[in-house]
Amino acid sequence: MYSALGANTIKTALDKVIFQEFTPDQLVGLATAETSALFNQIPIKKSAQIEEIFGGSGYWETRGELENVPAGQSKVTNQQVFTVVNFAKSEDISKNYFDDEQWNVVTNIVRMMALNGKQTRNRKAFEIWRGAFANTLTADGSALCADSHNLLNSSGTVDNYLTAKLNEDTLNDAIVALGQQKAQDGVVMGLNPNCLLVPLARYKLAAELLDSSLKSQTANNDLNVYSSKYGIMLYQSPFLGSAISASSGNNETLTAGSDHYWFLLAKFHQVNRYKRQDLVTDLVDYKYSRNNVYTYKAEFREVYGAPDYMGVVGSDGSTGAYA
Repeated sequence: MYSALGANTIKTALDKVIFQEFTPDQLVGLATAETSALFNQIPIKKSAQIEEIFGGSGYWETRGELENVPAGQSKVTNQQVFTVVNFAKSEDISKNYFDDEQWNVVTNIVRMMALNGKQTRNRKAFEIWRGAFANTLTADGSALCADSHNLLNSSGTVDNYLTAKLNEDTLNDAIVALGQQKAQDGVVMGLNPNCLLVPLARYKLAAELLDSSLKSQTANNDLNVYSSKYGIMLYQSPFLGSAISASSGNNETLTAGSDHYWFLLAKFHQVNRYKRQDLVTDLVDYKYSRNNVYTYKAEFREVYGAPDYMGVVGSDGSTGAYA
């Protein structure tokens, strides 16, 4: 009996449930906060992460045999601060449940607590992508996907914002935009597409575009270059689409999702998950409560940010058609 074994044993049993359920799902194509292709996983040891944007020194130059080596002048500026957020929840569990050996009730309480915590993390993580066209600001003050990123160490701007719905032609447009994308010093980086992120409602369409042996959405027998040449990984999330409504409260503001959003990413991108503290738990013994309940508490600490546009092209899907 749990109650006879003491609070430490009870906590151990509850921890076994919550940590098992808090583990990310390993379903094919399902994106989570721990998907490294979408979020660079960066452990930190402070309550805030300070990022600065680096502008390189441009293309190399030619020199004569006895001439001085051309000097470059890199620039570091546009500081941005990401403050760690505490995510927490507690559950009061009656001592009677343990005394009466109602293990299924207790297990289900903690299991649901863990599942809700995991999805809270995913909902917050994908705020980065839901807000990519307005609320997710890079260090230059523009949205993550915008048509006017001012280059730090070069003249001109970078446009990584599309409006067309996902189809075979617009996916190619995004690949071209990603490959021709310039770094902060104006150097064309020639980035290759690594993964495509879509809402759940467009996963079937995206899979057909990427995985068909032949060209999709057509009767022609042309080669599907997306599957044969690029090897683009496909991810979907229900937290990117219309299931998420705009809201505010409880110390957070959420941007509404859309079933038309889609994003193409290179391996080299700057969308980051800063991890300050993994899940930790505690149990307050019923002896310290007035109504004989155990209080089981859990918390993790992290924050998400995208200091630079590099390696990302996104579309809000506001124009065009799917076929």
